[in-house]
Amino acid sequence: MLLHAVTSAVAAILAVAGPAWPVHPAADPPAGLQVTDVQFAGEGCLPWTASVVPALDGRSVEVVYGSFFAQAGAVPQVDGTTSWVPRQEVGCRASFTLTYDPGWRVALRGGDSYTFADIARGARGTVRAGHRWGTAPPADAARTVAGPLSDGVVLRHDTGGPLTDCGAPVPVVMRKDLIVEAGTAAANSLSELAADVKSLASHDRVHLRWERC
Repeated sequence: MLLHAVTSAVAAILAVAGPAWPVHPAADPPAGLQVTDVQFAGEGCLPWTASVVPALDGRSVEVVYGSFFAQAGAVPQVDGTTSWVPRQEVGCRASFTLTYDPGWRVALRGGDSYTFADIARGARGTVRAGHRWGTAPPADAARTVAGPLSDGVVLRHDTGGPLTDCGAPVPVVMRKDLIVEAGTAAANSLSELAADVKSLASHDRVHLRWERC
């Protein structure tokens, strides 16, 4: 069953996502949080298929994918036939700069990544995700799942970053790779990992912590 036709994906994601990030009692973040210098690289975020969006409450920044998935097994082709694909790896690297009011400092609290898996018996899928905040060391996470599985895969890469100087722009990099291997799956089976808007309500985020100068 193709993920792009699955309507229960959102419920599956919410069921495994665990508790939400805690709400901080500090003052509201500053208005005017902006994302600039946005660049994408990789087949998972080809031009005009992805975007970087700051949350309205200023406490997170999200990468939204328009067409980001990997498939293996009996993969449908544009001419209506199928071809056997033993392995596929698709990735995306999003880089951007956060700018904000000079009366504030900001730090990274951590990040999370949401992917939907539809994996046939005998196949497996691997999700790798992570982020880098300024010059801090990168934070990465990975998980491999085996079929049969039709469920959400949640990764938390929780290493935060230091507080910036007051009003200092901060460069951020977010990375994600989807790998699907057909393995010993049946010849008519299709396995897929998907991270695009057709299959998820939540995508990849980094969470922010604010302090007044």
